Amino acid sequence: MDLGVTLTGVIIVLLCIIPFVVMSQNSKRKKQKKLQNLFDFAAKNQGNITQHDFWHKSSIGLDETNNTLFFIRTLQDKEITQVVKLEDMQKCQLINTNRIINDQDSQVKVIDKLELSFTPRDKQQAAIVLEFFKVESDSLTLTGELQLAEKWTNLANAQINALVHN
Repeated sequence: MDLGVTLTGVIIVLLCIIPFVVMSQNSKRKKQKKLQNLFDFAAKNQGNITQHDFWHKSSIGLDETNNTLFFIRTLQDKEITQVVKLEDMQKCQLINTNRIINDQDSQVKVIDKLELSFTPRDKQQAAIVLEFFKVESDSLTLTGELQLAEKWTNLANAQINALVHN
């Protein structure tokens, strides 16, 4: 009797644990695929990623040796890739498009879009904009995108400033 109860308990525990193990393995595979995709994109553009981050539908990487930033964003099964030569840039700015919503007794600030905007040294060229988050194509809530955008704005500006002072 005890063996039957123990065996039933073990089977129930395994049935509860297996979905979490499968989800974890799938998540790791997706992250590895995103990372490999970023490294391959950089390699196609004669780059070597030294720093990187990836989130929901995007990945970004920096080649500190060649002063190049690589960005990939997937929207509706369409991959948008961008290469930013930091030596050609004057600065990087975080553009936070938001609105205020009145909620009974308080006001709530809602972020609609987060972008990194690179201003070229050549005034004839248009700014390069990397979209980190957009409420219409991503989730309704931020999951670390603001902190990542701030981090990459600082990284890009540090790299650009280092180039100016050399």
